[in-house]
Amino acid sequence: MTIRLSDVAAACGVDRSTASRALRDDPVVNAHTTARIKAQAARLGYRMHQAARALRTGRTGNVLLIAGSFRSTLEQEAARELAAHLAAGGTDLYLATHQNDDGIYRRLLEKAAQGEFDGVVIIPSVRGLCDRYEEALYAGGLPIVFLDRYPARSTVPIVTSANALAAADLTERVVRSGAGRLICYLADANEVTHARRSACLHFARQHAIPCTYAASLDELEPPPGNAPLGIVGINQQDVWTALEKVRSREPETRLFGAVFDAWLGSIAPAAEVFVAVQDFAAMAREAAALMMASAGSPKKATLEIPILAIRSIQPVP
Repeated sequence: MTIRLSDVAAACGVDRSTASRALRDDPVVNAHTTARIKAQAARLGYRMHQAARALRTGRTGNVLLIAGSFRSTLEQEAARELAAHLAAGGTDLYLATHQNDDGIYRRLLEKAAQGEFDGVVIIPSVRGLCDRYEEALYAGGLPIVFLDRYPARSTVPIVTSANALAAADLTERVVRSGAGRLICYLADANEVTHARRSACLHFARQHAIPCTYAASLDELEPPPGNAPLGIVGINQQDVWTALEKVRSREPETRLFGAVFDAWLGSIAPAAEVFVAVQDFAAMAREAAALMMASAGSPKKATLEIPILAIRSIQPVP
């Protein structure tokens, strides 16, 4: 049996409009009556129809975060910060995974367009989903924000790290520590990696430092010579594997590594590793604020959040 709002009102001895106002926390209804009506609604199993609530208030109180898998640090921290930031304003965060599948991604966006969410925050796939359906939805008035990664020439607001500046800083730290040669191990896979790769290569050219570029381990080839070598890459796994490969070919070369986000455990065979720590919490907060501000007035915006710090990790004595 479906419990209706009129059933809740009758059980509480109030009219239907009073019950409706109480369930929406309207201050016109006193706190004691509101608590009594909510308790009765819970006992009867009444559920407010989400679409009806949205029609009355213009908001659903829901925001959707779409990410790849929620296995990465970025995805997890973004979810925590978004949830906390939105909850403070009475909005709930829902999570969904696109699993790097274009079909799933489009289906999730279609559901979001049906009016069940006040907005959508998207962490796109690493390789870049190419559907661009989100552009049409945003132009139609659905608040959308890309977080961290984003498609080229996007018209949707973007919140990301200051990727080029961070990559240049990492490269400079490696050189200042003694590297006379560089490997830019950054595949040009999306706009973020493109910005990082370009900054690394530009720094090398600007300072006349021999530098090679590799998009995969098979392409890894150090510049000629025996000067200390620095490898700038995306993450620990990539750079550590590259360091091991170089060490097997040049056992006497002094090595340095540079990555984003984190390095866990030993840095061997590197003499020193530098880590650019991204401010995921600030990115998530800005994404939430930008998304809510964009409701009803779509416009292009790109925010680049400075990295928190560049950490130096040296061998444990």
